[in-house]
Amino acid sequence: MYNYIIAVDIGNTNTHIGLVNCSSRGILSLDIFPSMDIDTRLVDSIVSLSISMKHAAPVPVVVCSVIKSIEARYNSILCKLIESPVLWLKYSPALPVVVNYEDPYILGVDRLANFFYGYDVFNGKNLIIIDAGTAIKIDYLKNGREFFGGVILPGLATQLHSLHDKTEQLPLVNVEEVGLEFPGLSTQSCILGGVRLGIAGSLSFLVKKIKQHFNEDAIILATGGSWKYLQEYMQFEFEFIPELTLVGCALYNRHVSI
Repeated sequence: MYNYIIAVDIGNTNTHIGLVNCSSRGILSLDIFPSMDIDTRLVDSIVSLSISMKHAAPVPVVVCSVIKSIEARYNSILCKLIESPVLWLKYSPALPVVVNYEDPYILGVDRLANFFYGYDVFNGKNLIIIDAGTAIKIDYLKNGREFFGGVILPGLATQLHSLHDKTEQLPLVNVEEVGLEFPGLSTQSCILGGVRLGIAGSLSFLVKKIKQHFNEDAIILATGGSWKYLQEYMQFEFEFIPELTLVGCALYNRHVSI
């Protein structure tokens, strides 16, 4: 078992690369860049971290990518440039997390990484894991080890882009530049209020619905880049873990042979 892992979380919008201490679940170094820049930054970032750790034992690389073409494009390159194993996170029935899904092999690997965080850190606890990214995923993990289902809805930026792309007159709203005014007195504030508060209301309803369905209480974990725009409107208690997926990606190495 390796204590230090170079973890790579490739999302639809951003890529996160970090050196993770699996014992403390701490991130010693972190690089974040838009996934559209993968061709110019992915390999250099991983190799740079690998070189920085050459004084220690070999540090494996574990990659969680929701972009399916990435493994075919970069696996051989990475294997040639670094001296450590390269592992691509994927489902296997041999894993300790039970995945009750119609086809577990097509379950998003980012969700699987989140499950491994829950499994290693909250084993024995019922969990609701909310990942607020390009898409928002809400998953239920019973006893920290068995996935019993979830829901997916469009994320904050996805909804803002959709309103602009699918209409003639609605502007593209930058959530960083427009404050929340409710009820809105401008087109921008109407859009942002509808999207931010609409998502917050949806999440509050869905969390309540999941708890009612399973008739069990659960610890709620939240992560994802959009969470900071939503958290103040939540009607439930939660623990925010900024790099939950990245750390879960690293923890995956404890349950496979590399």
